[in-house]
Amino acid sequence: MNATQQNSKQKISTKAVAWLSLAVGTCVLLPQKLFAATLDDATNFLGKTANTATGKDGAPEIETVLGGFIQTALSLIGIIFLILMIYAGYLWLTAQGEDAQIDKSKKIIKSTIIGLFLVVSAFAITQFILGATGG
Repeated sequence: MNATQQNSKQKISTKAVAWLSLAVGTCVLLPQKLFAATLDDATNFLGKTANTATGKDGAPEIETVLGGFIQTALSLIGIIFLILMIYAGYLWLTAQGEDAQIDKSKKIIKSTIIGLFLVVSAFAITQFILGATGG
């Protein structure tokens, strides 16, 4: 097998791994509620949303609003974490022995894990303090 054939096979295997990773990631990340939703669930949800939007439920409490912001922020951080990990894995996978690219991907992975740990720790400390004060 000559070098051209070997390069061609390596490119094909890299594409196959990338597509397989995307397919598996998509299947794992699909929310289970999507499959469990019924028409009654949708009707109840729309009714609650309509009552909230028209003000029939009254003004939302500050804890509810802040909780929604925190939940949204944590969701976005989780998505960013996943994207960075996939990017770093892709860099490492396609490094082809280049030490600089492997070091770059290791640095991204390390920084991403440290960042996620800090965010989760801050959230846990906040929950602990709010739980202790009754807030």
